[in-house]
Amino acid sequence: MEQDLRALLYHLSCKRSWIRCKHLLDRDVKIMKKLTSISNKRIPKAVWYLSSLFIASLFYLLLQGGRISGIMFFFVCVITIYLILGRWSGIRHVEGTRTLLNATGSNKITAGQSLQLKVVFYVPGFWPLPYVTIKEKLMRKGGLLTVHKGTIVLDWARSGDLTYSTPPLGRGIYHFERTELVTTDIFGLIEHRGETNVPQYITVFPEMVDLRESIQLRQLLRGMQHHTLSTLAHRETTQINGVREYIYGDKLSRIHWNATARTGVWKSKEFEREALPQTILVLDRNHSVYSNAAQFELAVSIVASFLRFGFEHHMPMNLLSVGQNLKHFNGGLYQDNFEEMMTHLVDVEPDGLYSLEHSLTALGNQFIGGSFFIFISPKAGAEMAKCISWVKRNGMKGCHMLVEPQGSSTVLKAKNQEWIEYLYAEGMMGYAISELSKLPMILEGAKMHG
Repeated sequence: MEQDLRALLYHLSCKRSWIRCKHLLDRDVKIMKKLTSISNKRIPKAVWYLSSLFIASLFYLLLQGGRISGIMFFFVCVITIYLILGRWSGIRHVEGTRTLLNATGSNKITAGQSLQLKVVFYVPGFWPLPYVTIKEKLMRKGGLLTVHKGTIVLDWARSGDLTYSTPPLGRGIYHFERTELVTTDIFGLIEHRGETNVPQYITVFPEMVDLRESIQLRQLLRGMQHHTLSTLAHRETTQINGVREYIYGDKLSRIHWNATARTGVWKSKEFEREALPQTILVLDRNHSVYSNAAQFELAVSIVASFLRFGFEHHMPMNLLSVGQNLKHFNGGLYQDNFEEMMTHLVDVEPDGLYSLEHSLTALGNQFIGGSFFIFISPKAGAEMAKCISWVKRNGMKGCHMLVEPQGSSTVLKAKNQEWIEYLYAEGMMGYAISELSKLPMILEGAKMHG
């Protein structure tokens, strides 16, 4: 019994010692971390110079005495006080606003345009500042950083503005990071820094070209025998699709009596309409078929140009974006449909892994006979021939916008021309394009085959 008690006491004493040692060790680690952080803080050279000058002038006054040493020490004290008071210049509490001069109210521009901005800053306080250096950071989603530096001189109200332009921006979504402001004393010895956060997002749409109205282009976008969806004159079915508000002139047979009695407001029946052939833009996002980023940007710009032309001329088009995630957008006559597709094109990337034929097969039941496909892809040959066969097999028509890289070799151009001739022989259409500016000219000369 006595041995057990001794063993227990020994165990408890060892445990207390271990806890005490651990506590002391943790305390020592914290102290070391603090000392390390203090040592890592880099003291500006100007502080060392100023401290050395102050100590030297003080010793000179104490050891030498006299009027000269006193005047020297007085001026050193004045300069030291001035430099120390610069810490409270107000730069740490700066306030700012940013205005976009050439963007719409929703902060949207087109790729290739420069962004013109005006930033206005106000520095509270009263301590005089000779100038303020501003650093603006514009970050693109994906990691691209654009930095602009400028210098302003504050007016009597301690405010100043800076107007500048960015380089031409590429397609994507941008945002401004925290703006850095730096000022210094009149001797340029000690810098004082401040930051202000003015969050702002910029949407840069793909570069687009105006497609001029022409009979050939309208026929191209409608297909061989395609009717435009801009008119709602296609026949209605007998299947009720819902209830809508009564419109003056509706027939008596269209009135939905149950809904009218329930709500106390005249209601009419809404019938489903017959489905008409569609125009589907197919964007190939397979990364292996694009030789460089400029070639993919050209493909995206072609799609965006078609979408804008269709929206402006009341010819809605669907968009099938074949990438890592298959995206299918149904076209419509409303602004929301157009903006949804354009928003998708803003940050789309060539991240696809699957073939176009695989995607068409997966969504085949969503397309009706007589629909018209426009393939935008640099792919030609056997793989694209499978897509053309699928289109023909399902009673549809197609067109291939062959995206060529700029500066293509003669061999590649000859190979692409053979592919275009093959499409014509199959009753399809095909056009090779290497520059966006040439798209209107190519489409105006489009002739129907088959």
